[in-house]
Amino acid sequence: MNLERTLNKLKRSGEQKRVAILQIAERGLQKVGFGFMMSSVAEEPPVDSANIDSGQSEDEVVSVAATFEKMMKNLRLEIANLRRSLEESRLENEHLQSFSGEQAQKIAENMLYIEHLEERLNKLVHNIDELMLEVTKAEEDATRWKQACELEVEAGRTAIEERDREVALLKEELSRTKMALDASNNKMQLKERLASTAMTALEAAEISLRLADSRSAGLRERIEELTKQLEEDVDQGKKEKDCGRRRLRHECWPWRVLRFTPAVSSRPGNLNRMRRLPEMEALLHFM
Repeated sequence: MNLERTLNKLKRSGEQKRVAILQIAERGLQKVGFGFMMSSVAEEPPVDSANIDSGQSEDEVVSVAATFEKMMKNLRLEIANLRRSLEESRLENEHLQSFSGEQAQKIAENMLYIEHLEERLNKLVHNIDELMLEVTKAEEDATRWKQACELEVEAGRTAIEERDREVALLKEELSRTKMALDASNNKMQLKERLASTAMTALEAAEISLRLADSRSAGLRERIEELTKQLEEDVDQGKKEKDCGRRRLRHECWPWRVLRFTPAVSSRPGNLNRMRRLPEMEALLHFM
């Protein structure tokens, strides 16, 4: 639009210059009397050449020739000026034509660029419409996902609360289990102590048994010795007459014989039997 306005202004200025040149030429012709002569020739009626005298005709011819010469000079000057102005106008017109051609080419290029931009704009509008549809779908999907996430969060909170309750119950059970485990550990320690004590007692019992075995072996030997001595005493008692019957009645249990025969206790054999009596009683209690 700006280019068209510029071209219109240039055309108007060219026309105005042409009109001004024509007006200047007309004024020049009027100044030299060409218009007056033409008008006077057109207005004056024809006269008879015979009535004009010779003197006036010569003066008029001279004046007309001088006037015509001046007019021709002025016309040459005006023609030169007009040619110069015409050349300038032609150059200016060529410049305007080249400028208008360049501007027309630029306008064509700009029109192509505008068409390209319009195509891009249409594509962008189409892409924007598609993006708006995708954004709308994405918003709908986001709303659905948000609702689903809220439901999942609620379900997760419920599950967390249930797990918290289960954890609390498990902690209580764990505390009870720890208490039971501590009690069982105490019992185990007590059992271990009892077992160690029992092992110690067993070892002591084994030692005692070994000692008892050794003592029983010694006591058996001692009993055999005492039995031999008792048999010897019995044989010796048979020889005695005073207490023969009473001693024969109790010869299987010599300590009873010793207990119920105080009269014989003062003898050396009886004293030996009394010394052997506690050892035999201990042996009988052990057996």
